[in-house]
Amino acid sequence: MRQESGSRSRVVARALVVEDDEALARAIADMLGDEGYRPTVVRTASEARAALASCAFAVMVLDLTLPDEFGRGLLEEVDARDDGPPTLIVSGFALAGIVAAHDGVEVLSKPFDAAMLVAALRRTITNARRPRRQRGALLGA
Repeated sequence: MRQESGSRSRVVARALVVEDDEALARAIADMLGDEGYRPTVVRTASEARAALASCAFAVMVLDLTLPDEFGRGLLEEVDARDDGPPTLIVSGFALAGIVAAHDGVEVLSKPFDAAMLVAALRRTITNARRPRRQRGALLGA
């Protein structure tokens, strides 16, 4: 779906933000909104599952250290779904890079700025179009 905005058109796609830090979740949502995404923010893995069951998302931005569980379980569930969105891990967790490499996804280490987030999202969506084995090879897994 496209939204016309003056003389330029922007893609309007839903993005799921799974982040328990309220200020960071709001900042990520604002950055995504500036890029034409329609963000949905949740703070737990169980809330993310409910959101994923209720609508389709173009991309998921996932923190690994969530209050109800470690985010890798959710990542594995999403990856196993045919309709699961490509996922970008955003984390300050020291071992996030190992999780990301194992699962063939990109990790963006906290802190980051809007330009870094946008670039990582673009790579995440581009890499999602490749077979999982090839994605892992591109990310050094």
